[in-house]
Amino acid sequence: MVRLELLLAIALAVASVFLVYFVITRYRRESSGPAGELYAATVRQARSPGFYEALGVPDTLDGRFDILLVHIHAVLRRLKDIGAGAATASERRRITRFAQRVHDHMMADMENNLRQLGTGDLAVGKRVKEMASALYGRMEAYDGGLDGDDASLGEALARNLYRLGEPNSAQSAAMVSYVRGLHDSLSRQDGSDVLQGRVAFPEVPSAVPQDD
Repeated sequence: MVRLELLLAIALAVASVFLVYFVITRYRRESSGPAGELYAATVRQARSPGFYEALGVPDTLDGRFDILLVHIHAVLRRLKDIGAGAATASERRRITRFAQRVHDHMMADMENNLRQLGTGDLAVGKRVKEMASALYGRMEAYDGGLDGDDASLGEALARNLYRLGEPNSAQSAAMVSYVRGLHDSLSRQDGSDVLQGRVAFPEVPSAVPQDD
């Protein structure tokens, strides 16, 4: 009886090892796939020094998070448009799943960053939920701004991206122009390229004329 229980325990341990290996291998494979590559490219763009040195985005954890959300919103909005133009329902579902994977990569990245900063397990879950809520709120605000005039978009950026900063009028205007250009650039890129993780972002200004 004891020997049988020992064999069962060994079998469960071996199964657990294989399960962990499978999960890690699958995560790494998905991380290097098109959705992971698209998310990684989006992060690299959001880290461009011009946002902080020229456009007045606060060079803080909150500021870096907020400029990332500006770009994530643009990517997800482009994916939504690609899905709307799909020829079949199955293709639309595939694109929706792809967009969800991009979103999931961001949430996993945020969780990993929080843990690296020493955030405890209980607090991590709460913070990730807050970040997800922030993304949905920003998406609604930026959708409204983009569908309106430059003043509307500027107000949306002021309430969200610049909520902890004090950009001058030239920086605010330059950011509005950049965000418009960001969405225009993505809209012109072939949908199949975007779904393969291949995307080109516009140049970030390295300097902005200062107010007199």
